[in-house]
Parts: sequence; C-alpha cells; structure tokens
Amino acid sequence: MQGSEFFVAKFDFYWKKALVGLSDKTFDPFKVSTGQEVIPIDERTFHEVKSGKRGVFLASDYPSLIFANEKVTACLEANDIKGWLTTPVIIITKKKERLTNYSLFSVTGKSGAPRFDFSRRTVIKPAVQNGYDVLGWQGFEIDESNWDGSDIFYPSGTSMFVCTKSARDAIQQIDADIQFMNISEYSTQTFRDPTTGDLIFAPMIEN
Repeated sequence: MQGSEFFVAKFDFYWKKALVGLSDKTFDPFKVSTGQEVIPIDERTFHEVKSGKRGVFLASDYPSLIFANEKVTACLEANDIKGWLTTPVIIITKKKERLTNYSLFSVTGKSGAPRFDFSRRTVIKPAVQNGYDVLGWQGFEIDESNWDGSDIFYPSGTSMFVCTKSARDAIQQIDADIQFMNISEYSTQTFRDPTTGDLIFAPMIEN
C-alpha cells in the first residue's frame, strides 16, 4: 500500500429524487456502467419512472448506472479527472419533456478487489423501514499495485464509486450534497473472498 487517500461516493439521496428506468433495455447495465459495453444506438432513449428534483446526477433503477449533466463533465474535464466517459442519451420525463443535457456516465477506472484484511465488524442499520440490521464490515483497502491510477474507479467485483481526493473535491464544487466517505470508514454488507472470489453477504441480526 502506498497510502493514497480514497473515498466512496454515496449517491443514496439521489434515489429519493427523479429516477430513470431500465426495464425496457436489453443491454447489461453493469457492463455499460463500467465502460465494458457501448449502448446500442436504438436504446439511448430513457424514461423517467419517478419524477422529482433533478440534480447534476440522475439515478437509475440499477444502482451503479447513473447519468450526469454538462456541469459534471465540464468540471471533471477542467480538473483533469480521469477514469470516466459519457454517452449522449435522451431522457423523456414524466411530463413527456425531452432532456438532452444528461449523458450516461460510465466509470472506466479500475483497481483490484478491495482488501478487507483489517476491516472491523460493524452493525449496519437498514436502509428501509422494518428492515433488518446486518453485521457488516467497516473499512477496506485498495492495493495500489492493481490500481490503474484513475481518479474515479470501481474496485473489481464491486459497484462502489471510489475516487481520489482530487475527484472528490472537483465533484463537491458542483454538488455539495453528495457524501464522500473515506474507505477506512465505509461500511459494506458484501465483499468477495480474496481467495475463492465468492461473494459473501453479511448475516442479518435477529431483533
């Protein structure tokens, strides 16, 4: 480890705003969100499934697939932030308006799987009413020998939006509401076993 400072961007509050649907799409949303696939031309029109306030980012009903407006791209370009690309799209609002100022935002930066060698077990509260507490893991590390140096990246096997301090500071210039948490403090309910590659889920805690 070289001691670089990394953060996880938390877009949770965006799911309470306008939401874009993917139910009519045939592409793989994870591969598109990580830049592994390009959206077919005939599938670049999206529809809002939930109306609400629109920020510089728009969420979809697939967790890691998000949309960004021109303020985001201009800011990232101005600050020379690497590890992303955009695809022009059209979004049809609930009021049948056509939005052309948003692009699909793909994270192309990569690193190896997060390391949980020194993680602490922690109780994670449910995100929904009447949900269960789970015993998760707090804190992880990025092995910089497996990191491609991008400012924005997804650790292998995850859809965590991880970024450098430079990227965090740039994004906060245009949206101070997005929360960033140092990876040493971030809590997760799942991780991949570094030996087997198996996805491990945190157990529920009986109330």
